[in-house]
Amino acid sequence: MAAALPVQASVPADAAPARTLRRLTLCATRSAAAVDRVRCTSRDLRLVIASDPDGDTTLPNYGTKFLESDYAAIPRRDLPYGVPSFLGDDRKGRAATPSVRTSVSRPVPDDRHTLKWIAPKSA
Repeated sequence: MAAALPVQASVPADAAPARTLRRLTLCATRSAAAVDRVRCTSRDLRLVIASDPDGDTTLPNYGTKFLESDYAAIPRRDLPYGVPSFLGDDRKGRAATPSVRTSVSRPVPDDRHTLKWIAPKSA
């Protein structure tokens, strides 16, 4: 099991790193300036979040736009035991027509504790 990632106390709870990066990543598809913000946020997060023991924080940051090579599957060790193999890897959805950016959504209205996962269609 992966250890919890420590966050410095100076980071406000509302700006939790993963949530902040995800929000900026979603916006980045709309403008080059947003990609710049994601790049800066990623750099800053590397300073306040401990990497996994086998992690490498010296890898290149994002370029001027997101490429397929920027995406990586979530390591299986970071997912709960027994989850389906498609969870943590949205590669098939991004390659689909039309493109599906995520297999996870929240209900509307958001009850703040339910996530819905949609399995990719079998080939």
